[in-house]
Amino acid sequence: MKLVIKFAGALLEDKMTVQALAGQISSLAKQGHEIWSYMEAAYFHHDAKRLGIESKFVAGLRVTIATRDVAVMVFAGF
Repeated sequence: MKLVIKFAGALLEDKMTVQALAGQISSLAKQGHEIWSYMEAAYFHHDAKRLGIESKFVAGLRVTIATRDVAVMVFAGF
């Protein structure tokens, strides 16, 4: 099974969390899953801005109108 894993930037700031995630992803790969990791912030922010959609963050969380369409485009590779 192909799995898409999205990491929020804030999640990657804690070394122990990163190590735990790496172990979980390794386990999934060993079970035969095809893993596609996606660093959301860089691509998503770029494509949203290209479409004229500005992102707003509140307490580290993205609060934006019309982001679903951008997310679908980014994940689909448009």
